[in-house]
Amino acid sequence: MKSVFALFLASLPLAAVAQAPADSTHRHQLGLTASPQLDKFFQANRSLPLGVLYKRQITPTQALRVRLVGQYSRRDTANYPGSYPGFFPGLRDGTYTQSGGVNLYAGYEWQRAITRRWVWAYGAELGAGWSQKKEHTISDENVGTPPSFLFVRFTFTQTATIWEGQARPFISLQYRISNRIALFAESAVLLTYQSRKDEQDASGTAPYGSSYIYNKSHSLSLLWRPVQLVGATYAF
Repeated sequence: MKSVFALFLASLPLAAVAQAPADSTHRHQLGLTASPQLDKFFQANRSLPLGVLYKRQITPTQALRVRLVGQYSRRDTANYPGSYPGFFPGLRDGTYTQSGGVNLYAGYEWQRAITRRWVWAYGAELGAGWSQKKEHTISDENVGTPPSFLFVRFTFTQTATIWEGQARPFISLQYRISNRIALFAESAVLLTYQSRKDEQDASGTAPYGSSYIYNKSHSLSLLWRPVQLVGATYAF
């Protein structure tokens, strides 16, 4: 009987290792994430959405998580030749394209060990976010035919502003480099509600006036992203 009891006690550490993917001495994880875009890979990934991930281990196999994601990019463009920018047609200084956004997510995950180093997890997040893309163009154009053409400066601004809410079931695969450092990738299904506002503001020097166009729309979409994000975490 004693030998059976001793064998049972000896098997407990092995069972704990097989069941618990996280080191029980580390209750917190802090990580960095990036969200690659598989569509138009060489264009869309020039400015990746980057994020900060925090996990709070509730049990050896369950964790709360909070994730903050942000992105910002700007490109300035002007293409006039020579030393006389007031004469040649083309884009002028002050022309730019700018985009940015921020999203905040909170969720819960369940973790399961595959081997000592490999862990898979599943869970869900709820989030909300804001993003905006703005294109501002200043251009000089020769309108008409010589000798009666007009030299006109046009200013055009197009802005798209989006507010969204999102539900995101996910599954992830994690590889532990050490007890503290791990790499992971996640696949997710995105259920997204968006409220979008589009604005166009155009004006030109005389004899041209100005115009303003405003439109608001709403959409609901369902999308699967095989690789929603990749990242690394540090446990402490």
